This record gives sequence, C-alpha cells and structure tokens, in this order.
Amino acid sequence: MVPMSALTDKEFTDLVQSILVVIPHRADEGIHPGLANHFAIWGRIGLKFATLKDPSGGYIETIRGNMEKTFLELCDIDPKVKFLVMIDNDEAVSWDAPLQLAKHDLPVVSGVICAFNSERGIFSCFLSNDAKGVPRFASDRFTDVYPGKGLKKIHSAGTGLLCIRRDVFETLVDKGEFSFMVPDHYRKEGYRAGHMKQTEDFAFCDRVRDAGFDIHVDFAVRGLHFKQIAIGLPDSKVDDDLDANDWTVSSLDFRGIK
Repeated sequence: MVPMSALTDKEFTDLVQSILVVIPHRADEGIHPGLANHFAIWGRIGLKFATLKDPSGGYIETIRGNMEKTFLELCDIDPKVKFLVMIDNDEAVSWDAPLQLAKHDLPVVSGVICAFNSERGIFSCFLSNDAKGVPRFASDRFTDVYPGKGLKKIHSAGTGLLCIRRDVFETLVDKGEFSFMVPDHYRKEGYRAGHMKQTEDFAFCDRVRDAGFDIHVDFAVRGLHFKQIAIGLPDSKVDDDLDANDWTVSSLDFRGIK
C-alpha cells in the first residue's frame, strides 16, 4: 500500500477533493466505530462523506440507486468529484482506504471484504477466475494463500468496499441502464426458487463489463466485516511476496459462474 505521505500536498488535496464516500445503513442500525471513528479526520482533510439511511428497511436496490443519484448530483455541482466510494456500515477499514482505492483511477476497484457461511467458511466478497476461467469466490477452505498487496482484474465485486469512477455511471445512464437493478428474469427465478440467484452488486458488475469497463481488486486494502464476529482474511494466509497477477482462486472453491 502506497502511504499518503508519498503524495505531494497538491496531489493529496486533488485526490481528496475527487472522492465522495457514502455509507448506507438501515433505520435501526448505526455506523460501526471502525468507520465512525474516521469522521473527524475525514472532516479535517476535507473528504466529502455522507451516511445514507435506507428508509425502506432492506430494499437494497433502492438505497444503491439513491447513492448513485446523490453522487451524480454532487458531480453536477462540483466538477472535481470523480469517484464514489461505497462502504457498508458494518465494516472497519483504515482511514485512507477510500484514497487508496481512488488513487488507482480505475473504473471500478474493490477492497477485500469477507463474509462467512456454513458452506464456504470465510470467503472473499469478489469473484475471480480459477485456472479454467470459471469465476469463483475464494474461500478459506480451499484457497490457501492470498496476495497481501497488488491489483488484479476480477469478474465481479460486492459493494461493501467499492470505488466507482464517475464515467462508469454516466455511461450506464446514457445506455438507459438502472445500475443496481436485479434483472427481471432473476427476480422471477427467485420467486419460484425461494432465493435470489443474483444480487444487486453482481447485477451492477455485469452491466459494467457489458459496457466495456474492467473491475479490479486491490489486495492491500482490506477491512473487517462485523456480523456476530469480525470476519476478515486470516493473517496466516496473506503473503506479501505473492504477485496478485500470479494468484488464482482454487477450482474447488464454492460456486463457479459459467
């Protein structure tokens, strides 16, 4: 991870002014201290941030769409704004995580956020191609090592810690797309199956790729995801000497998308 001190004062100021951080949360939830504790320093350096309440109590497409709307409205007012960084309210990240993602000036770049379930164990909230080109979630059960740093092109990423460049949204709007809407055929399948086969974040990533943009992950920007316990990559499985572009998810890992 490149320290912010490596930037000149002007580069640092320009980078800060180019970012809007938005933290969504439901009405009955707060903001985890791992984010809220950064509000003071973000305010001191002039980083624009907002907490956006979900008035519907779980219609995630609606809150993501509101984040996009809020960002584009700010872009119209302030031409220096270039990046929307989404950070979910139940996470802890470093204070400079939004800056570390935005400094790449990539269309879409994610940090490493993990989740847990009984089928996968701890798994990364992004899909990366295995050796056969099948996109998979990397899980703690089968993928033995992760790069500690470096960028890698991936298939899809969750929106828990995600930086999106302005022109991505503008391109999707010009195409008449609703960036985070789950396609209707997945809704109908979900209605019959009793569970959704695609979520709003991966629907967004499909549209991003279809529009010709790449999606990346920065392995150096990692956070903790707080559910019943804090979930993150085990330190024992992070190798700082492993080149991110030499890394592949195990073909045994749960769920491949063909």
